[in-house]
Amino acid sequence: MQRNSENSSDISREPAFAEDTILDNTKLWLHISAMITNILPWLLLTLMPLCMAARVSSNYQTLNKAGCQLHGRPFGYQSTPQQDIDSFLLYVSNLHLQAKILWIPVRTYFLVSVLVLSVMSLIILSYLYV
Repeated sequence: MQRNSENSSDISREPAFAEDTILDNTKLWLHISAMITNILPWLLLTLMPLCMAARVSSNYQTLNKAGCQLHGRPFGYQSTPQQDIDSFLLYVSNLHLQAKILWIPVRTYFLVSVLVLSVMSLIILSYLYV
């Protein structure tokens, strides 16, 4: 008689164990989603100034290239007064803009390379821990 009661209790334990693992998995995913929603605003607040600084630096590079093109091909701007061309060239030659955050120059290629490396590392870590 005792064996029957032990066997019946073993059978009743198996579904409870399966329910516990389902609950543990649900708690784990809820914990992971809570961590992501906690980190996401801070990540956005960090990336926004970096993107703005990269944009300022790239706009300066575009302006500098326009000055170099104007200097190299002045005959394309025949209708523009010479004084305007000279003032633009003087402005571009004296302009030295470079966005810095914490005295570190921010470049677009640097941000893109950091983004690519972080995405690759996240993909590799997800394969390792799944």
